[in-house]
Amino acid sequence: MKNNYTVIKASSRVLKSTPRKLNLVANLVRNRKVSFATVQLRFCEKKAAGLIGKVLNSAVANAQYNYGLDIDNLYIKEVSVGK
Repeated sequence: MKNNYTVIKASSRVLKSTPRKLNLVANLVRNRKVSFATVQLRFCEKKAAGLIGKVLNSAVANAQYNYGLDIDNLYIKEVSVGK
């Protein structure tokens, strides 16, 4: 059985927040469906939620326009935050 997965990447190099604060918000959306993650980020009151939300929206746009994938079937495999 062959798994037919496509990995879409989006990144942001300079975010004006500490990695510790970004990781708190990133833990909310790791290994979740994109629809659930966008709702979580929209109602989270932390500044880092807006920053991660922009990167997530960029990844969704890349998947939709560059690869023609359906937004309803997307999920977040990995979120990495570092210095």
